[in-house]
Amino acid sequence: MSIWNFSGLSTSEFTHGIHVYPARLNPHVARRLVSQYGTEGGFLLDPFAGSGTTLVEARLAGMNAIGSDVNPTARMISEAKSGDYDIEELGEYVQSLHDGMSSMEMMGWKDAVEVSQFPEETITTWFPRKTVLEIASVLRLIEEDKGTKNNEYLQVFGKVALSDCLRRVSLQRTNEWKNYRIENWRSVIDSHYVNLCGLMGRTLESNLTGVKSYVTALEERGFLSVTHANVNSYDCTKGRVEDGIPDGGFDMILTSPPYGDSRTTVAYEEFSWLTNVWLGLDTRASGKLGREMMGGDTSDEIVRLGHRGIDSAISRMDEKRAKKNYAFYRDYLDSIVNVSSSVAKGGHVCYIVGNRTSGGQRMRQDLFTRWAFERNGFRRVGEIKKRAVSNTRMPKQIAITGKNTKKSKVRTMNKEYIVVCEKMV
Repeated sequence: MSIWNFSGLSTSEFTHGIHVYPARLNPHVARRLVSQYGTEGGFLLDPFAGSGTTLVEARLAGMNAIGSDVNPTARMISEAKSGDYDIEELGEYVQSLHDGMSSMEMMGWKDAVEVSQFPEETITTWFPRKTVLEIASVLRLIEEDKGTKNNEYLQVFGKVALSDCLRRVSLQRTNEWKNYRIENWRSVIDSHYVNLCGLMGRTLESNLTGVKSYVTALEERGFLSVTHANVNSYDCTKGRVEDGIPDGGFDMILTSPPYGDSRTTVAYEEFSWLTNVWLGLDTRASGKLGREMMGGDTSDEIVRLGHRGIDSAISRMDEKRAKKNYAFYRDYLDSIVNVSSSVAKGGHVCYIVGNRTSGGQRMRQDLFTRWAFERNGFRRVGEIKKRAVSNTRMPKQIAITGKNTKKSKVRTMNKEYIVVCEKMV
């Protein structure tokens, strides 16, 4: 297990340090898997791209990559981390933002609230009033047309830096992915002000440094002009990927799918809510996007999936948890069926998963993943690999209540499991 832990190694090199995101894939895990199963000049798909770790590592290894995610915030981060940049032009753009913030005229209150796309009664419970004005004014500065040939990509770079600052200048509780405000927030809201422009300036410089090292590495390896990463909103639970699929299929699938539905496991939707609304990516109320994510659409009927372990675990849960877990594994199975059809013969799938505990039952997502691929034309490659997970906001233990209402402590996701399979037909 230790060879996959990569303890003590930086997870922020190149562009990997751009923007915090829940349950990010360790880049060293992705790097080793691409090295073992990828092909220089080949094509890689990450159907659950998240913040783009796999896309970055694919390009660094000389592969073309396609990443998909239903979360607009994730897609924006992935684009910023894995895209093509003119370093000189990017540096000039960052300097123009620095100059603009130093002499920025604040937007009026009503205009700022309108820009935020939140109701006034909502925005004033998440940010000090001064912060609302600063965010709206910086966003206006980012969206100004600088007359550059890559203005759209540069704006994405600026918006990702602003997005990364949003939660840090809000009343959001630290070390929490879900939308929880700090304690006694009503009494401290005015004193909780954090200077956005200073934070934004430091974030821009850090991100610029990451992009420079990324572009330099691509240049030195000869991959800058011959590899590309594209990001789209393809939902693999709904159908087979169509746009961008290479002739014969993908050489490699490398991904870390959700470990359970977004509302009760890793709160991707809640984490992204402030950004999605502020930046106009998805202005719906909190929870709407989550219902479109894997397992978000539950049904009254529970049908056996065919995997003895998961079916048995679901049957021992209370009705509410059983429906949630069934919905997740139903969608997850559909996604594997659809992904399987896009892989070339001899291609590999590498899934990094977590075995969560739900309703008192240990959900063996690793075994389910391998089983699902094996019934779709794949064979297993080696044993399932296990690695310890550190520096995560996932709890090491949770309190669970079984059918007898007795609470107990159980282990949760403090390990990841790497499943590798090869397409045979």
